[in-house]
Amino acid sequence: MNREQAASQDEPITLRPAWRVIISVLVSLHVLAVFAAPYSLPPTSELADRMWQFFQPYLQTCYLNHGYAFFAPDPGPSHLIRYELEMPDGEVREGRFPNLAEQNPRLLYHRHFMLTEYLTIAPQNVPWRKAYVRSYAEHLLHAHQASRVSLYHVEHLIPFPDQVLEGMPLDDPSLYRETFEITLSADGTAEWPPAALRPLEEQDPEVIPVAPPAVGTPDRQPDELSHSLRSGAPAMVHEVFAVPSGPGASL
Repeated sequence: MNREQAASQDEPITLRPAWRVIISVLVSLHVLAVFAAPYSLPPTSELADRMWQFFQPYLQTCYLNHGYAFFAPDPGPSHLIRYELEMPDGEVREGRFPNLAEQNPRLLYHRHFMLTEYLTIAPQNVPWRKAYVRSYAEHLLHAHQASRVSLYHVEHLIPFPDQVLEGMPLDDPSLYRETFEITLSADGTAEWPPAALRPLEEQDPEVIPVAPPAVGTPDRQPDELSHSLRSGAPAMVHEVFAVPSGPGASL
């Protein structure tokens, strides 16, 4: 290699002004799109809505439609699934997910967390929600070779500031509210709560999604649904569902 070739390799790569402008515009649009996703969460404005509508195809194609409003200023409760397994020999085992003690790395824990949060965006009698609940139960039956499984949706409330000042721990039993979801037997027999058996017409259709809002294509939803939808709830259960095998840790 002669000196001229070595010198040419050390020279920095330069771009034409036109390419610099194009790259700068694309990077700026990307940053603005990432900002638009959480900015459009309610309470919102017409500007935020227009930004969301403009960037929505790009955000959801790249899976960047994350809502960060759960951090502040008004974070809501978290949700877990507690399950009871009845084994063929009569033994009863309990567990829950997500479970910090079992789902590692943290991303796997987060995906389990999304499985439980996804159930909060619709009433119990919505068909696609019932399909998700049943799929969770079927997976647990198969993974543990159990003869029967019962699922309970657990809501973990956040204590008020005055309760924390009075010494209430974050995992105080009074902060947990439990709702029965399903009991499924190995032969396919399912027992549902009364709320899951009510006709759809008995509830306000405006707050019931007609179909599951798949990741990448949710439309604008009522305020109480927007956060879960834009947080990127998983559309495929079997790809992220690991096997919790023991009692779960509190979230």
